[in-house]
Amino acid sequence: DTSRSPKDVLVTLPGGYLLCGGGGRSDVREFERLSGLGYRAMDVGDHPGGARLLREALALWSGPAFADVQGGVQLDMEIRRLEETRLCALDQRIEADLRLGRHRELLAELTVLVSRYRTHENLHGQFMLALHRSGRRGEAL
Repeated sequence: DTSRSPKDVLVTLPGGYLLCGGGGRSDVREFERLSGLGYRAMDVGDHPGGARLLREALALWSGPAFADVQGGVQLDMEIRRLEETRLCALDQRIEADLRLGRHRELLAELTVLVSRYRTHENLHGQFMLALHRSGRRGEAL
């Protein structure tokens, strides 16, 4: 809606601000929509569709959520929630790619991810599977 001014979108309230999006689109809503479609595609065995939709959803991310915003308790919780939703979508996109036989293509990405997320067992399992299916059985162990 072009008739809305910036003051209509960002409203000053006691103790903070309120963002009034007017039901418009946001990258978070679009990410959640695309990743939801990707999960449903995976659930019915449409791995190519799931991989494509999850890749589209993940492409909306360009860095950490709220990277330039000073956090507080509520914002920190939202940041953790968003990071977890991103990680779930990433996990499912990797799963789709594994099911499509893209083992070698995943090795570089998974090498970085298992270093970054040392306690994420599923990523480690996916890395081991990609190594094994790429003929690197000794490294998979």
